[in-house]
Amino acid sequence: MKTVISFIIFLLISWQIGAIETRGLQNKIKELDDNAKIGKNYLNLNCSRKYKEWILLKHSVKDAKRLKDVLLKKYYIDNNKIFELFDSEAKKENILLLFKKIQLEINPENSLLIFYAELS
Repeated sequence: MKTVISFIIFLLISWQIGAIETRGLQNKIKELDDNAKIGKNYLNLNCSRKYKEWILLKHSVKDAKRLKDVLLKKYYIDNNKIFELFDSEAKKENILLLFKKIQLEINPENSLLIFYAELS
């Protein structure tokens, strides 16, 4: 009986280990259609930590920078397609100006990820 239970546990563990290899970010594109339009990836990070009348948001900028690092390592984002506004720069006027700039540059084939971490 112990042998049967041990064998079943071994099979379950082996199955899980095999499934890990085919999950998530490990998958790569093998072949692209030659006629497909390939867009560019854009990233916009807007974060503030400090406020006059509110507590400090300790992790907003740090989280944004971590997200940026992951996206640069795992996805195809060019450094000149990343737009960052942190702390005193992340004001309404600057964010709206940045959105106008991105709107002039981006195409329907492109992707835009906006990370917004502020109190509002």
